Amino acid sequence: MNVKNLLFAASAALAVSLQAEVTANNTLCRIEVESVAKSVIVAVPLAQVGDGKDIKVTDYILTTNLKKGDSILKWNGTSWDGWTIDDKSAWEAMTSVSGIGNVSETAPAADSALARGAAVWLNRSQATIDASKSFFLYGQVADGEVTSMAVAKQWTLLGNPKTTAFDPAGATFGGVNDGDKIHFVRSAGGAFPDTYVYKTAQNGWVTYDDDKDALVKLESGKVSVPVGQGFWYENKGEKEVTVKW
Repeated sequence: MNVKNLLFAASAALAVSLQAEVTANNTLCRIEVESVAKSVIVAVPLAQVGDGKDIKVTDYILTTNLKKGDSILKWNGTSWDGWTIDDKSAWEAMTSVSGIGNVSETAPAADSALARGAAVWLNRSQATIDASKSFFLYGQVADGEVTSMAVAKQWTLLGNPKTTAFDPAGATFGGVNDGDKIHFVRSAGGAFPDTYVYKTAQNGWVTYDDDKDALVKLESGKVSVPVGQGFWYENKGEKEVTVKW
């Protein structure tokens, strides 16, 4: 997944060429994400334009380069909330998704929002990818670092909360269970070939290295999560885990 960061410092000179809502107090960011995968884990590294709070789902993924029928899926804790692109190239709420189970039976709220560090599924058709492999994220660069967030039981989508590449070895996970897993998705597809398992005996995250025929620890520099990309956390316990970025 190749990412091009286009950072725009808000000024009068940029107000016309970028967006009308740009003010002298905000820095806006448009991120171009390139991927050949139909289903992409998309991180939330930006905040809502104007107030800097959690960003609306339908605001931060632009419809540029996307086509009718492409969709966003957001896990709400019990089921998937969904949005799809309509005839006017705008996001509209949906209550059914082909091939996906456990979808919410009620339309998600129009102001449904996500905090930095969260992530969603973006599903694109082959026709969309054939026309353009990239899509765009847009929002306001937020002040300060993301502090921490809860990871629910079972599977949770997490996203790089930064506008730079993120090294997960620098994150602090609280309440981790022996056997918890982090699945990093390679940029070329949607499979999970890079999985780290938390082993209490090793006091850290480990993966099997075929070349060394041994378990190796997740150390700084081993994995880089690009801007706009996310990963799965598989919580094997009965309580929430916390991640401090």
